[in-house]
Amino acid sequence: MYLTTEEEMAYNGNCGPLQEWAMKFLTKYGDIYGAEKLIPVDSAFTFLPASRTFDPEIYNLLCESKLAVPTYSHITGETEHWKEVSREPPSKDFLRTYVNMGISLTSTCAPYMCGYCPVYNSHISSVESSCLVYLNSVLGARTHRESFPSVIASAVTGKTPYFGLHTDEGRKGNLLINVETTLSNPADYDALGYFAGEIAGIDVPVFNGIRGTLGLEKLKGFGASQASSGGVGLYHVVGVTPEAPTLDKAFQGDKPEETVSFTENDLEETYDALSTHGSTDVDYVALGCPHLSIKELMKVAELLKGKKVDENVHLWLLTVPMIRWQAEMMGIRDVIRAAGGRIATVCWSSFKPTPTVMATDSGKTAHYAPAHYPKADFWFGSLEQCIETALTGRWKM
Repeated sequence: MYLTTEEEMAYNGNCGPLQEWAMKFLTKYGDIYGAEKLIPVDSAFTFLPASRTFDPEIYNLLCESKLAVPTYSHITGETEHWKEVSREPPSKDFLRTYVNMGISLTSTCAPYMCGYCPVYNSHISSVESSCLVYLNSVLGARTHRESFPSVIASAVTGKTPYFGLHTDEGRKGNLLINVETTLSNPADYDALGYFAGEIAGIDVPVFNGIRGTLGLEKLKGFGASQASSGGVGLYHVVGVTPEAPTLDKAFQGDKPEETVSFTENDLEETYDALSTHGSTDVDYVALGCPHLSIKELMKVAELLKGKKVDENVHLWLLTVPMIRWQAEMMGIRDVIRAAGGRIATVCWSSFKPTPTVMATDSGKTAHYAPAHYPKADFWFGSLEQCIETALTGRWKM
């Protein structure tokens, strides 16, 4: 890999042990994928550093340093309902350490909902499969599904290896999916995404034939499902996403390597596959993977107003700390609380209690939850269907 004079100095330890560690890590990482050089990144999105991940000397240096680029954090924990969802609340001293490093505590798997919106064509470094597929596809930023150490190394140096999705060639579509059915709600998009991810693997799917308006609520789960059933880091929707104004542009003038159709029958079969079809007596309803938007919380409040969640059901609504505050200011949280629902700022996988039967509107949750809770059953459906289940305690077939 070609290194500039400045990069060579860092690699050789002339800029201190932290820069040396980071530069050597990125160089080895880039060499694995045949990267020709390092390029500057504008920002980074990461889990908070943990001492067990690093050599103690490097970790201490990291905690005493300022990062080279603006950096944003994944979920940092729950402060209000922590006794029910985690072992302990996040330490203020622990969080202050990372703030001093320059990490913004966005505290979510979906930081694009609270200020982290890298611009089109900007190079970034990001963890979290559901986040990076949104940043790549919807915003047109450029990043790989990075490891935690590689993002930290990029944040320290302001660099990342140049290959794959950072290049024009790497962003070319190679799988065409013709959508031949109507998608009426966000859960339908999760189902389509799940179907596509299984076929695409790590390829770049291009969707043609999607009708209607696509907003945040549909697109965030759509990408998250593709990154769960497969390893999709970028997709294109013709006429919607920025790199696919036309079908020809999405494939950069080439022909698709494979073409498949998504029909009404495929939609029904995917819904079916995302449920385990056990007991219909539900004790947990978990919504918010990726985290719920304020618009989704408004919808939940509308469906719950004047009603009560079944006494045997735990209704958890997971969102961004900033959006929970917004819901508080708007009176939405009062409506949800009065009905028996709770808003938390964690991931459903943090729950200490084990559900017996869980309902969700998230393709990602439906994919991963059976491994977390192997003795539980799961149902996948729309937000409206899940709220109805929370009110009645039963999944309606």
